[in-house]
Amino acid sequence: PRVRRQRQMCIRDSLKAGENDFAVIISPIHEIMKDLDLVHVMPVAEFQDIVIAGNRFSELQNRTLSLEELCMHPLVSMESGTTTRLFWDNLFEEQGLDLRPSIEVSSNDLIAPTVSHNLGIGFVPSEFARNYLLNYRVFQLHLNIPIPKRQILVLQNPMRPLTPAAQTFLDMLKPVSYT
Repeated sequence: PRVRRQRQMCIRDSLKAGENDFAVIISPIHEIMKDLDLVHVMPVAEFQDIVIAGNRFSELQNRTLSLEELCMHPLVSMESGTTTRLFWDNLFEEQGLDLRPSIEVSSNDLIAPTVSHNLGIGFVPSEFARNYLLNYRVFQLHLNIPIPKRQILVLQNPMRPLTPAAQTFLDMLKPVSYT
């Protein structure tokens, strides 16, 4: 058994070719994945993204902000091409805006530390910010629009039987909610 990190576009091809037992991805499902008729999608967890800032932005702490107002400040987000960035790009686009971060990182776990050093306002799953929020190094900002919850999904090609190890692993997964 191997664990690999791949972009959603590569996952589609490996599932179709039977190279992977299953794939674990984060919503939203990229457009290229939607044409996979043969893939079974199983939600296993739900989580909430939040907007966080450090003390440099304390004047924003007790306000309800628009995305347009956020654009007036340096922003920290995931790099282009990631599912998280696609999610935020779409949210900004729905408001008629372009997300143009000052800093792009390659991993969600880098956003909270970057924000805690007051380098910008960040967009991050709440679990990745928990320690920073609890230690008062950063605080959550509130938006005037709802941020949709996202899901962790397991994709499986039902035409390919699972190995016993893969089946056991999938059986252990239970829906969990991080809110």
